[in-house]
Amino acid sequence: MPRPDFSDYVVHFTKKGPPLGLGVRKKTVDGLKAIAELSAYERLLDILEQRVIRATNMPHTHVPCVCFTECVWGSLLDHAERYSCYGVGFHKRLLFKVGGGPVFYMRQDLYAEQDKNSGFAKAVWPFVTPFVPEYAPDDHLEEYRAGKGAIDYSHEREWRVSSDLAFSPSDVSFIIVDTYLD
Repeated sequence: MPRPDFSDYVVHFTKKGPPLGLGVRKKTVDGLKAIAELSAYERLLDILEQRVIRATNMPHTHVPCVCFTECVWGSLLDHAERYSCYGVGFHKRLLFKVGGGPVFYMRQDLYAEQDKNSGFAKAVWPFVTPFVPEYAPDDHLEEYRAGKGAIDYSHEREWRVSSDLAFSPSDVSFIIVDTYLD
């Protein structure tokens, strides 16, 4: 049943700048180094030519994955401003087929407790993001964020795949570009 607040599609937006985790991963990742200097537009072209989106390390967990946003159409403009005007969209079916799924936004105190007690199962780590919203009590923000500010990506309705995502051209549902010339 169609719903205006959900979508059957996810988008991977590209951006300029070094990929997250380029210096964090223990081994050198040539594919990530190759895209480190590319513009957002050049990264989109690279993704489409290579037919792969490379996994990068996530902040907080340092686990590699590919991120997508499950946005309703009205939210895509906000994401284009945050990342870039370039992205590639897929049906959720593809991500689910390769082991992807929605992210768990977990309260920071529960996240810290789980981490203290041997952490999550290896397969779960790529899908966990700490959640410390601006409306958390001051003592909670101070204890778990030490004045670094809130962590709240819930508006992104994020989906992830825990490895590089290889795809065929027929898997691409749409491409987001800045201009007609692009």
